[in-house]
Amino acid sequence: MEGMHSTGTSNPQYIVLQEALCAWTGDIPRLLIQLGDNHLACSQALIRLLHRIGQRAWNPALVCMYNNMQQSLQDFYCTYQEGGPICFGPFLKLPRESQVLALCSIYYVSHLDLPILKSLVYCCLSDGLDSYVLFWIIDVLQLAYERGCIEIGDYLSFFITLVSRFKVSPEFGSSGFKGDPLRQTLKSMTDKIYSCIQQMGDKAIVLRLIERLIVDQISQKPSVDNRCSLLRMIVSVDSKPTLLSEQSIATLGLHLSEYLIDVVQCVPEDDGQRIPSFPFSLRRYYAVPCFFMLDRCHELMNLVLKKMGSVIYDSSVLLKSNKCCQDVRNCLNKVNAVTSALSLLHGDPQIRRIMSLYKKNIDN
Repeated sequence: MEGMHSTGTSNPQYIVLQEALCAWTGDIPRLLIQLGDNHLACSQALIRLLHRIGQRAWNPALVCMYNNMQQSLQDFYCTYQEGGPICFGPFLKLPRESQVLALCSIYYVSHLDLPILKSLVYCCLSDGLDSYVLFWIIDVLQLAYERGCIEIGDYLSFFITLVSRFKVSPEFGSSGFKGDPLRQTLKSMTDKIYSCIQQMGDKAIVLRLIERLIVDQISQKPSVDNRCSLLRMIVSVDSKPTLLSEQSIATLGLHLSEYLIDVVQCVPEDDGQRIPSFPFSLRRYYAVPCFFMLDRCHELMNLVLKKMGSVIYDSSVLLKSNKCCQDVRNCLNKVNAVTSALSLLHGDPQIRRIMSLYKKNIDN
């Protein structure tokens, strides 16, 4: 094999062998798909061979073949149509060892295209993927990015899609945060992505690349856990004073107030449930990204308080004009939620000081 991978040789025999190897290598994905999960030993052997070829592929023709192979590997991982069905390949059904080795093979592709990254993100979002393999995918892509094998926009888009679509239960069970493996996975995944983004260089440039995408995702109102993770991504690359655009500030002014109201409505009050490495209440954990953003941009605080004030005003008007018990109950619940959200903000000394600058918005 060493000879077949050598470069600069004009030996006709080597050329024939290299052409044969290229042709045979191109068939490996098809063989993996045909084997499925019915012949695990054979699949493992093929994946191991694919990994070995990737390690040794220095011949330009073989490198080209290895890169082009990612298109056919999509069927091995996942195929999809925008707005259509998602069809998972045999990858998800293979043993962990085979999955990890298959992902290591991807590392040797000299340029990972967006379609294969989308296939991988759908695998990450699947209920059938072990969390260990999910984090392995992130590690492999981080290494590939550091080698210059992934476009920065595609790399960040992968993270944003993963964080915004990772599914957790909308309700907290009796076991709280600690007893919810999906919430813990999302938090750990966000921590890891946070670390990856921190290492990407100029934060202002990264913020410009992710700002619109993240604000758009927040506007779609995913779960409070997803929004918390998205806000943490913004916080990781923003600074004081904020570098966010005026348009983003205006949009976030609306959606941060809604997020904080959702937090106090969805997240239980502190009942002894604490997040490891975070010594404060559970609600405060979800509010902390907002604290950073409001401290960095006082105009954002102004907009958030105005929005909360308008919710209270609209509810009070409706209470005066409507006698329906259900409507009255809904209005009272909204007012109570806004009051709790304001109390949550007021509990932070720095935020309390900033709130005092806009006291008229609260009084009105």
